[in-house]
Amino acid sequence: MTISQPTISRIVFHVSVLLASLFNDYIKMPQTQEDILENQRLFKNLGFGKGAIGIPGVDGAIDCTHMRLVHTRFHNVDEIYRNRKGYFSLNVQLLVHEWNF
Repeated sequence: MTISQPTISRIVFHVSVLLASLFNDYIKMPQTQEDILENQRLFKNLGFGKGAIGIPGVDGAIDCTHMRLVHTRFHNVDEIYRNRKGYFSLNVQLLVHEWNF
């Protein structure tokens, strides 16, 4: 089965809008200058100990997550999609700082 590029684009758009609607529930950005300075202080002090140095000037950080590929057509895909835990996934990273509709 082949899916057309316009169909893929519509799906990506609708999923992106859905994820954006959940933004404030899961992603917390510093809202005040005090919050930003606190994050910078925490990152600057990160890892202090035996020879460790902090990370100066950082306001925040993001991480990745593995989105499991569950459709049956993914069961015979190339091994490049198999993660270290043994299942097929895509490693996804997303950060939206400002969203304007």
